[in-house]
Amino acid sequence: MVQTMLVDLLEFGTWGFQVVLFGLLVFTLIYARRLDRSIIQMRAERQTLQELIDRIGTSVTAAIDATDRLTKEAGKSSAVLDEACQAAAVATKRLDDAISQATIVANMPPLMERQEAVEAPLKPAMTTQPQSTHLIAPPHGVLTATPNSLARPSSSRRTVKLQSRAERDLVRMLADVT
Repeated sequence: MVQTMLVDLLEFGTWGFQVVLFGLLVFTLIYARRLDRSIIQMRAERQTLQELIDRIGTSVTAAIDATDRLTKEAGKSSAVLDEACQAAAVATKRLDDAISQATIVANMPPLMERQEAVEAPLKPAMTTQPQSTHLIAPPHGVLTATPNSLARPSSSRRTVKLQSRAERDLVRMLADVT
């Protein structure tokens, strides 16, 4: 009886072992199937991912090229802007010089008064020290304007809308001079 029990127990143990082995085999087959599907999906996604990486690489290359072009264009624009600023500075200096010359000319008496003062007989007091500032010559480099007999009267001049403050100031100074 012990022997039959032992045989029954061994048969039951082998049968249990076969059931566990069969269960493990089924679990392995199911898991292998699931892994196979995941591998197939990963391969499909890998190809999609590779295409995406290629597109990103192309986009990055295009962005680098565009950045290089923009840098070159910015350098050119900066150079042009610097030249324009220098030209504007020169024009501003010329306008300032013209305004100062117009101010000097505006403060000077008309040409006729200066000629009358020169033609007037000299008095003894004037021989030592001139009393009139009309006899002083304009500074070197200052333009003096004489009235133009052919000029149109100011009433017949067309009105022009001036854009900048410098233009308006210059026209106002020139109008004061004439």
